Amino acid sequence: MASPETLNADSVVKLESLRMEYPFFSTAQILYMKNLQNINDNRYEEQIKLAATYSPDRGRLKELLNNPELVKAKDQNIDSGSNTTTKQKSYIELIDEFIREEPSISKPDEKRLAEINIPKQDEASIYDVATETLAKIYLKQGDKSKAIKIYKQLILKFPEKSSYFAAQIEKIKKENINN
Repeated sequence: MASPETLNADSVVKLESLRMEYPFFSTAQILYMKNLQNINDNRYEEQIKLAATYSPDRGRLKELLNNPELVKAKDQNIDSGSNTTTKQKSYIELIDEFIREEPSISKPDEKRLAEINIPKQDEASIYDVATETLAKIYLKQGDKSKAIKIYKQLILKFPEKSSYFAAQIEKIKKENINN
C-alpha cells in the first residue's frame, strides 16, 4: 500500500492468489486492481468494479487510481498528525471533555413520575391493528378471549374470509371446552 507504483507482473500472481484465498480482504482487492492498472491488463475494468464494492472509501480509491502520489502525501500527513483540521480537533476536544467529566443520567424523581398521567391504552386501539398473526400470538400466549376478539374484528375487516375466521373462532371454543 505504501508504494503501489512498484507493483508489476510478478506481484500480480501473488496478489491474485491472495485475493482468491481471502475474497473479502479489501486491501488485496484494491492492490490487485492497482497492479492490473500498472501493467495495463485487460482484467482491470472488471476488477475496478469488484474493488469498488469492497472499498471502505470510494473517494480514496479514486484518488489511488488517478493520483497515487496525492494519496501517499495524505497518508504521511495523517501519520505525522499535521493534517488534523480545527473541526477534527474540536471533535477530539469534545470527546476528551466528555470522558473527563464522566457524565451520568440521574434517576427520575418518584413524585414527578406519580404526577404524570399516562392514559391506559384502550382495547379499541389494540383491535385497530388486528391481524391473523396477532390472533395467533394471543393463542400461543394462552389468551384465547383476545384471539377470539381479533378474529371477530377480522371478520368485519375482511368479509370475504369471514367463514375462515368463524371456523378459527369455533376451533378455539372447541379446544376451550375440551380442556
